[in-house]
Amino acid sequence: MLRAVPLIPYRILDISFGLSKLSLKKYILIVILASLPRIFWVQFILAGIKGFSMNAAIAYFNENHVVFFLSLSYFVITLVVAFRVKKKFQ
Repeated sequence: MLRAVPLIPYRILDISFGLSKLSLKKYILIVILASLPRIFWVQFILAGIKGFSMNAAIAYFNENHVVFFLSLSYFVITLVVAFRVKKKFQ
């Protein structure tokens, strides 16, 4: 779940997962499944904003309600998948 959230840098996640009990196979699977949609979505939004500033991001989401809804949906789907996977492995 953390890999899909754009607020946490990849480097911090790589180091923290390296210190955990997670196997390399599971970590590689997580990287493949979570990173590709995150990279695509963040680049799509940054292309619309034409750079990054918080005010530009807020204005972009206020003007583009569909993009805001899709971003919110992406976040909710990420949470649902994470909790289902967690239940499956318990």
